[in-house]
Amino acid sequence: IGAPSSTLQFEVDETTRETDEKGWPYTAYRITTTYQGRTFTVFRRFREVRDLHEQLKPFCPGLPAIFPMWPNVFNRFAADVVDGRKSRIAEYLRQVMSALRGNPVPTV
Repeated sequence: IGAPSSTLQFEVDETTRETDEKGWPYTAYRITTTYQGRTFTVFRRFREVRDLHEQLKPFCPGLPAIFPMWPNVFNRFAADVVDGRKSRIAEYLRQVMSALRGNPVPTV
């Protein structure tokens, strides 16, 4: 068995339909992060990823000024929208790590 990889990897491979405290439905995306052989999994909604972007912008000048994914409010539950978001969320998280340029991830 080799040493654990120090590469940070993101995967968004699953979704669930949830309901917020006001009764509004939303899609939760399972985000799995693997680093140094350890895996962490969280479920986050699209809005939380968008809010993270706003919080990270001051620390990551390489990030776009505007969040790079359209919210698609009217058909957000369509299979093609959900699948597209899964791949774009993972890509966005890789862009964040690149924009940090080796600096530690800020606490936001």
